[in-house]
Amino acid sequence: MIFKPKNWDRRISADFPCFSLDHNCKLKFVSQFRYLGHVINDNLKDDDDIKREIKKLFVNTNTLVNRFQRCSPGLVLVCRSTQKLQF
Repeated sequence: MIFKPKNWDRRISADFPCFSLDHNCKLKFVSQFRYLGHVINDNLKDDDDIKREIKKLFVNTNTLVNRFQRCSPGLVLVCRSTQKLQF
């Protein structure tokens, strides 16, 4: 995967040749791709990845909140105190 040129004013040609690693594998122009588990945009920023991580954090937090809502208040206090002891 290849990013499109950043400055269209400096381009030499309107058509870019087809990039290929070998005769069967052709590379495509993309606006974003995943690299080592992170999403990188064509402007080399990871804003979408940060938004994805925040969404994942909210989902996990809501899951914990929903699980502790069904517990008795005494059990919640015991879990919180053991969590404090771990740190």
